[in-house]
Parts: sequence; C-alpha cells; structure tokens
Amino acid sequence: MPSEAFVGRTTELGDLGAALARSRAGSPQVVLVAGAAGMGKTALLDRFLRDAGDAILVRAEGVESEVELEFGIVDQLLQRGVGGDHLEAGRELLDRLDQLESEAPVILAVEDAHWVDAGSLRAILFAVRRLVAERVLTVLTVRADELDRLPPALRALATGARGSVVTVEALSEAEVEALAAASGITLSRRVARALQTHTAGSPLYLKALLDEQPAERWSVDDGTWPAPRSYAALVHRRVAAAPAPGRRLLEALAVAGPVHAAAIAGVDALEAADAALATGLVTFADRTLRFGHPLSRAAVYHGLGVAERARLHARAAELADSPAIALRHRVAAAVGTDDVLAEELERSAAEARARGSWPAVATALHTASRLSADAAARERRLLEATEATLYGSDRLRARRLLPQVEALEPSALRDGVLAFVAIALGQGDQAEALLASAWAQCDTERDPVLAAKLAERRAYLAVLRMRGHEIVEWGRRALAHAPDNDVTVPLATWSLVLGLDLTGRGEEAWAVVEASIARLGARLAGGGYPLADVTGSLLLASDRAAEAREHLAVAAPPMVRHGLLTPGALTYARLARAQFLLGEWDEAVVNAELAVAVANEAMDPASQVHALQVAMLVPAARGQRDEVEGHMAALEQVEAVFESHVAARRIGLAYGAAEPARVLAELEPLVTAPGSGDADDPGYFRWHDVYVEALLDTGALDAAADFLAVWEPSVTRAGMRANLARARGRLAWLRRDRDGALRALAQAQAVIAPLEYPYEQARIALEHGKVLRRDGQRRAATAQLLAAKAAFEALGAAPWIAQCNVELEACGVALSPDGRRGSRDELTPRERAVERLAAAGRTNREIAAELMLSVKTVENHLTHVFAKRGVRSRAEL
Repeated sequence: MPSEAFVGRTTELGDLGAALARSRAGSPQVVLVAGAAGMGKTALLDRFLRDAGDAILVRAEGVESEVELEFGIVDQLLQRGVGGDHLEAGRELLDRLDQLESEAPVILAVEDAHWVDAGSLRAILFAVRRLVAERVLTVLTVRADELDRLPPALRALATGARGSVVTVEALSEAEVEALAAASGITLSRRVARALQTHTAGSPLYLKALLDEQPAERWSVDDGTWPAPRSYAALVHRRVAAAPAPGRRLLEALAVAGPVHAAAIAGVDALEAADAALATGLVTFADRTLRFGHPLSRAAVYHGLGVAERARLHARAAELADSPAIALRHRVAAAVGTDDVLAEELERSAAEARARGSWPAVATALHTASRLSADAAARERRLLEATEATLYGSDRLRARRLLPQVEALEPSALRDGVLAFVAIALGQGDQAEALLASAWAQCDTERDPVLAAKLAERRAYLAVLRMRGHEIVEWGRRALAHAPDNDVTVPLATWSLVLGLDLTGRGEEAWAVVEASIARLGARLAGGGYPLADVTGSLLLASDRAAEAREHLAVAAPPMVRHGLLTPGALTYARLARAQFLLGEWDEAVVNAELAVAVANEAMDPASQVHALQVAMLVPAARGQRDEVEGHMAALEQVEAVFESHVAARRIGLAYGAAEPARVLAELEPLVTAPGSGDADDPGYFRWHDVYVEALLDTGALDAAADFLAVWEPSVTRAGMRANLARARGRLAWLRRDRDGALRALAQAQAVIAPLEYPYEQARIALEHGKVLRRDGQRRAATAQLLAAKAAFEALGAAPWIAQCNVELEACGVALSPDGRRGSRDELTPRERAVERLAAAGRTNREIAAELMLSVKTVENHLTHVFAKRGVRSRAEL
C-alpha cells in the first residue's frame, strides 16, 4: 500500500492555519482546497487536522455512487437522517455547529465536495452563510476540474472577505526527492526530475510507484519505467488477498455503506469485519466500519463485475429502510433499459414536484430518461428533467444537460426547453427565435399543456424585455391553454397581471388574479404562495403597501424553502420595499438582506439587481454611505443582460448616488429609451421623482418642467403623483411662483396623507416648510418642519433631520443639543428585529429560524440589546 509519508505543502498548511486562527477569533471562514485527482488534498487535510489542537472536527466525505442520495452528506455530518428541504437540513446543521462551537472551535470538513448531493450542498451553504461570529472553519476539498459542481454562491464565499482557496499543486522535484527519501529510497536530481515529469507530480501515483517497484529500479532513468498502476489496482490486490468473508463485506460496504452491509454480503459481521480491517482499506470508529479513503471505496465498487454489482444492489434494495433508498438500489442494479423502473422514477418525480423539491424532480427524470426503452419517452423525460433544473434555479446543471438536449431532433418541446435554457443564460434573441420555432411546431389543440408552457415562456421573456403588450398577449394565451395545474397557471398569471398593470389596465389585472384563484381552488391549500406573490406585487404597485406586506410575508418563506430562489428573492425584495414605504425600516433592512442573500445563492441577475436596489433604500435615507457604496459596488458587478435588468440596475445606482450628476447619468437612458415604451409604469419602475429632483438640484429647471409636463398627466399611482407634485412645488418656488409652489405642495400633502407613508409625508412636509419660511409664514413653517423632523427621527434619517434643524433655526426655534442630534437608539436594524421578536415571546431558536440566523448569532444580538437597553432579562424588553 502507498506510504503515508507527507512532504512539502508548507504554504498550504500555513494558509489553512491562518484561516483557523481567524475563525478562532470569531470570524467564520470558508476554505476550498482544490487540486487535481490524486494531488494530495486528503493528505493535506489530514496533516492540517492533526495539528488543529482543541478544535472539534465534524467530517464527511462525498462518494460518487451516492451523489444522487438527497442529504446524504448532511446525514453524515449530523450522524442521523434528516427530512424536509435544504432549509430545514441547513437549520439542523447550523444548530449542530452552534452547539459544538459553544464548547470549542469547530472545523467542518467535507471531502470530495464535487461528489456531494445538491441538497446537502445547499444545506451547507445555508448554514455557513449564516455564521456571523461563530468559531467555525469550513473546509471543502474539491477536484479543480469539478469546481463548477459547487453552487456559485458557495464558491463566492470562498473568494470573498471571509474565505480563501488553497490550491494543491504538483510536487516539485525537491519534494519528489523528499517523498522517496521518506520511503528509504535515494534519488538523483536527474531521476527525481524525470519521475516528477513521468507522474505529473502526483503524490498518489508517486507513492504507488515507490511502493510497487524495488528500490534499485530508481537508480537510473532508462526510459522503461511503467505507467503508474492506478490506485484501484493496489486496492484490488488487497481485496483479492483478503479472506472471502472480508472480501464480500468490503464489496457490500462499497455498494450500500455500513447499514446492513453484513446482511447484504451474507457473512458473519464480526468475523468479516476483522478480515476487512486487516486489509488496511477500512477503519472502525463509532461502532461503524468505513473506508479509510474514498478512492478505496470507488476502486472496490468499480472493480466489481456487472452481474455481482447488480446482485448486491438488488439485495440492498430488499433490505433498504425506505422506499426511496430501495428505488435507488434497484436503479443501480438495472442493466440496460427498464420501463417499469422508469415509470416508478417518473412517479417519484411527481411526488417530489408536489412537495416543491425541484432538484429531486430533475434527478429522477434524468435517470428515468436513461432507463427508458422508448425513444419518445426517453427524450420527453430528458427535456422535462432539464426544465426541472431551471425551475429549481440550477443553471449549472441545465448547462451540463444542454449538449444532450441540443442533440435531439427539433420539436416543439425540445425548442421550448432550449429557449428556457437560453433565457436562463441571458440569450434573449436566441430564446425568441427558439420560442417562435417551438410555437410554429406545436399543435395547440392536441397538446394544450405544451402550448401553455411555450406561451408562458414568451410572456416571461417579454417581461424581461419590458414589452408590456407582448406580456399581455402571451399571458392570455398561456392561461387559455393551461389546465388547472400548479405550475403554468401561477407563472402565467404573474406575467399577465404584471403586463396588464404595466399598461394601465389594473382592473383587468385584478380580474385575472381572482379567476386564477378560482381555477386553482383547493390546490392553493397545498402551496398557493405564487398567487400570494402576485397579489402582493399588485397591491404594492397600487400603493396599498400594508395589504401588500401581508401577502408578501406569506409568499416569501415557502418559495425559498421549496427551492424557488429567484422568485423568492424578488418577493423578499418587494416585502422590503413595502416595509420601507410604511416606515418599518428595521424590518425592511432585514428582509432586503434576505433578498440579497437568496439572490446571490441563485446567482440570478434579475433577482440580484432588484434585491440590491431595494437594499439601497434605507441606508441611503439614513446617510450610511459605507453601506450604500458597498451595495453600489455589488450592483455594478451584476451582469445585467435583459432590458429590465439594465433598467433596474440603473435605478438602483441612482438611488445610491451621492451626486445629482451621477443620478442623471444613470437615469437619462431610461428617459430617452425606456425599453419599448409600453412597460415603464412608475408603480413598478420608481425612478421618475428621483430623476426630476436631480434636475432641480443641478438647476436644469426647463428640463424639469418638460419632464413633469410629460409624466404628471399620465401617472395614476398616488405615491408617485404626490412625489411629482412635491417636485412641481419645488420647481415653482425656484421660478419665484409662490402661489404655484404652495398649491402644488398642498396637493402633494393631500394625495400622500391617506397612504401612511411616513418618509414620503415627511419629505413633502419639509419642502412645504421651506417654502413657507421663505414666504415669511414662520409659524406655519415651524409646524410643518417639526412634523417632518419627528417623522425623520423615528426613522433615523439623519441627513433629513439635519435639513429640518437648519430650517427650524432659521425660523427662530431654539434647539437643544439633543434636539439637534435627533439620533435614534444605538441598536442596529438586526438587533431591533431580534428585540422585537424576543419581546413577543419567541425563543432564540424561533427567532433564528425566522431571521435565517444561527442561534449563537441571536444570543450575541440579545446580549448587545440587553447592554444597550440597560436590562437584564427578556421580560424587561
């Protein structure tokens, strides 16, 4: 067996040690250890862990044969089975890390992350993203050529401020010499150089060759060295030499893992375990027999003959503890096609679809496709599997399936799926061409389900391209063809409602919502959140923010829980905007952060730009420039492709801009070319008041007047009408039109009053107070300014408080030092959110679940709250 000698890797060990030191200091770290197969990633990890001191180790390893076993790695990490979705699994893992970290620093180590199931990767991502001050170091080893199997958001963590990538390179000539010396073999520099070239510096192959060949073989480079025998060959030799019971146990262990291995092998457990341990391939710890290295398990598994492997899987299926595990083994036992199994997998996919587990849907359908004897069924299942990956926001997996889809003969379904992939990849023109081709090939009467899907995708593409009338046309077609199901109806409803409202047909939009709710009927009880999202969005655009908040708060959590990350992020963003309008700024900050986190996990430009845009609102109004600049930098990095993405990014950058010239530069393209011209309603694209205020700030009064003349008559949304009236009042005063200014500002206050938007009301009151003061009406001005200041103080809007103070002093109002500061309490938005929930009687675990934090982070926030409030218990909050 290869020597266990370890040489070099000083830099890599130093990097890992530095990451551990930072995590010990309360800064959680994520490290990817990347390198080619056989380059020594596991050996590096083992050496690092050997010197990790008092750190608690939580370790698991990915196995190629279990990559489709949902939450298999989380099961290893928790040492028990988990159910539910990736959020539930992630919370359980987060709780486990919390518990262990209270005792000592924790190292979460996952080997061969490229072979980890998608559910576990999402759960791990969920957990590590929510570590704030915990002493946790997360280390994942991964093959360099398999990095794209990891979620982009997980890779982003490793390359961010609290992460690092440790690359394990080939051994140098000097390290080859040292490795040989550790095995008692002396190499000349020339032979070391040749051996390094011959093995590409792989420690695995070097150890194998040094172990296999006699020492004298390395005295000279005669050009006749054999190719290194694979690691598998070494394993096979050990397996073949083992007594029959040990060999059979190793084979069963490779097929099914430790559970039921002895029964599957048909051997006495104790006798066989001794024989298996004698091979050196397995270890025994925690009453469990496991392979010492994942390559050993892979070598045993792939060394089995086809018939023997099938027999063992069939036996494992008989003994399986659940139907899902039994089905997995039956699939692995299948040789060639099996239509019965394919149909069972399709039923399994339907069950997964019903519970919203799109990764499981995609896996089951892809496997069913491979087992299908009938070509038409095989192609249909492949195409539906690709669709499922996109519904589940897994663009990388869809990209990997793309060559198989492209190889199929053109058809309506195939071109429709390719269009779906093109939309996900930002290829709008290609998506339009494919959808046109698919629609031309589709027999809408014979296949209304497919017709509905195609029409819905054309409506969605029109949303992305800001083409309001096209949205309406194709949204109506989608609903006309769609059966009463839970996929196409809500999606098409969302697009159609948006299109109708964007083009000024709000009453029709409400009628569509009501009709769709009636169509879905009882199905909504099992997951009607998409229509709650639609209703909430429509309410928000109609300035019914309080009602919108209730619907959006219902819609967002289950969307994310079911893996619908892109719509989930958008819903959290709309919820945060509703709370911003209502003056619930601390809650808005929390939900905007959630929107950004979920959007980054999805790596979807549409949700990222909208989430970051909304995340800008509160810090910009509070004058927190560092936060604003951070959001702007992130927004500039988003690769916006479609017209709606570009518009949303420009609006977000305008929200955060400190200089009016920058505001004008960002928004001018929307004035001159706002998409197709029929999808720019201020209810959804809120930039018009920001733009006209920037014109006024730069003295462009004529341009401001022209802009208001175009937009004011067409605006029906009360909030924007009030804001534009405020701008018109300011313009009138700058033009020395006293009566016009007072009339416009009074109109603005009358329009905004019923909405209960404290920030907008305060801005109008401030502007009104300014005009009244300059008109000599100090008493009336003071009343307006004091009302504005009180609202701004409640919101913590420091720049606006300062403006109020200047105006009040000019009115002759004497301000105390406290009155000049106008500061809020010192709690952060997150601390206030935790305080609010704790005061309502929630436990730390319940607060952590609602805010997607770790329990330890909640405890830290409460400690700060108690100190700042001067209290000692929750009862005093």
